[in-house]
Amino acid sequence: MVNGEAESLDYRKLPQLPRSKRKPQAYSSLAAATGIFTFALMVAATVILVVRKRIKYAEVLEDWEKEYGPHRFSYKTCTPATDGFKDNGLLGVGGFGRVYRGVLRASNIEVAVKRVSHKSGQGMKEFVAEIVSIGKLRHERNVAQLL
Repeated sequence: MVNGEAESLDYRKLPQLPRSKRKPQAYSSLAAATGIFTFALMVAATVILVVRKRIKYAEVLEDWEKEYGPHRFSYKTCTPATDGFKDNGLLGVGGFGRVYRGVLRASNIEVAVKRVSHKSGQGMKEFVAEIVSIGKLRHERNVAQLL
């Protein structure tokens, strides 16, 4: 009827909804399992990359360092100590590289840092001899102690 009351709706005459062949719970548990597996795979890949990077960039002690005592400071420690190896902190140039003035941030000790050049024409024996001789010097006013 147009100008009166509407007829009551008979729910039995409505068409049935099509049934899904998949169970909603099975689909959601499969999606959750796939998500968890993907997340675990990403975490494992990240851990592997971090471990490989640490191994690749780990400090390797030379045989002479183990025998004679003095060790290298990491580049990560020396760069901020020397303000990025800038020329205004350059003290001199030696046979194995340049020497820079610096201050170790952790201990606030003033140091001279020799940045070893791989283009040096001198050999490893000469370098070890220099390190050993400097390491034995103990002059308090004019020579810095080898760390």
